[in-house]
Amino acid sequence: MHQMGRGVPVVAVAVTDGEAAYATWPEPGLAATRREEQRTALSILGVATAATVRLGLPDGALAAHGETLVELLLAIVQPGDVVVAPWAHDLHPDHVACGQAAQLVASTHRCALLGSMFWALHQIDPRDHPGIGFATLVLTDDECLWRQEALHSHASQFDQGTHAPILDESLLDPLRLPIERYVVAS
Repeated sequence: MHQMGRGVPVVAVAVTDGEAAYATWPEPGLAATRREEQRTALSILGVATAATVRLGLPDGALAAHGETLVELLLAIVQPGDVVVAPWAHDLHPDHVACGQAAQLVASTHRCALLGSMFWALHQIDPRDHPGIGFATLVLTDDECLWRQEALHSHASQFDQGTHAPILDESLLDPLRLPIERYVVAS
């Protein structure tokens, strides 16, 4: 186990279990597979299982559960926390719903909010969003290695034989750089 939090306590909030990614999945089911992959990845990054909160909201349908998500997050996030959530413009409907909920919660609790990007890295030109600011975290060689190990713990996202992969390996190229870039919410 490694310490990726740089001495900062980390609470990971799993909003969904990713159960809707494939129409069929062998038992015990995709949600169980995804939970185990996430436990492994977080362990690699030094986040204890006890520091993970699972909300169990429906994968692929977060937009319909926005109020519930905000209520649940309001109970977890404390004033002064730094909230890292998907950017509210990250193009995946669940990422957008999480980002919007995080904006409301961060505003309510007067927290700093950093928006992570995944789909936006490949499909949005930040210049199309005037006034956008970025925060860049430079990673050590060890942190880069741990991030790659953690990413590859999510095998169900990639090659599944009879299931077409959700992610092409090339989509991880920006995550191979020795930095992480976040949108700074205003």
